[in-house]
Amino acid sequence: MTWRRDAWAEELWLEIEPRCNFRCGFCYNAWRDPNAPPLGSLSSPVLLGLLERVLDAVSFRRVVFSGGEPLLRPDCERLIAAAREHRARTVLTTNGSLLTPGRAASLRRAGLDLAQVPILSNDPATHDRLSGARCFEVVIGHLIALRELDLPIVPVFVATSDNLDHFPEVLKLCRILRFQTVIFNRYLPAPGKSARADALVVSDAAIARSLGLADRFAMAQGMRIVLGTPSGLDADAERDLRSVHAAGCPLAAGGGKLTIGPDGALRPCGHSRAALGNALDGDIVAIARRFARDGRDGGRKCRLADGDFASVPGHP
Repeated sequence: MTWRRDAWAEELWLEIEPRCNFRCGFCYNAWRDPNAPPLGSLSSPVLLGLLERVLDAVSFRRVVFSGGEPLLRPDCERLIAAAREHRARTVLTTNGSLLTPGRAASLRRAGLDLAQVPILSNDPATHDRLSGARCFEVVIGHLIALRELDLPIVPVFVATSDNLDHFPEVLKLCRILRFQTVIFNRYLPAPGKSARADALVVSDAAIARSLGLADRFAMAQGMRIVLGTPSGLDADAERDLRSVHAAGCPLAAGGGKLTIGPDGALRPCGHSRAALGNALDGDIVAIARRFARDGRDGGRKCRLADGDFASVPGHP
């Protein structure tokens, strides 16, 4: 392995598995179309080879393994181990239904640094409705069983019109479950999604009210709320929220979030339909290096809500 420091980027997202055992109404997968044939996935040797080529060429701070549901792949641990060998921090985004203590221990041994698991409501019916599956009790049961395991887990709340008012209560549930940090993701529909998906979008004013209420509870409990997507709030409003941390999307800060889809398609962001090429057809190393170089320039802003990716790093 060759470790290079002349090119770096913030995040590499690997959508390693197109299948999912949930049908989330807020699913961000731009390629998921219920009317189209199922998307294929790359074999373990091919995906592992692509990952190692990219990580030899570019120093990514984090490698995020997602899907679909990534734990449907039995080689998830092997891929995580490869990323750790390249000194990247490894993150798994999972719906939590398959994150049993045994699988979690296996992932941790492979080098997983963090797992992100959605808690969409304190109300089981709302959580299950948004997930498209009866899963609340299973997911919460796994989170309770994993509390003593040496695997950091962060709950993720996806703010939609169906559950935004529940966020303060979700924080209380997370406190009971001994979580000190919660990721707050404002729902941003991928371009071309259904009218139902568009109906889940919430206004800036509603986001501001919810975060204001949650901030007071989080501050009293010593908790942190991390914004995983742009909040829509202005800088002054975000600064007034003492427990809310605008980590934000790396694209908004001029960073990189190169995504490799289940079929090898390269995109500037997991939410984007815009194609940079395909890892199987082109020179993935050249694309990754250009993406990393452009991502250092700063001043970029991802205008996802408008479907405009012209200013996204790495876009042709």
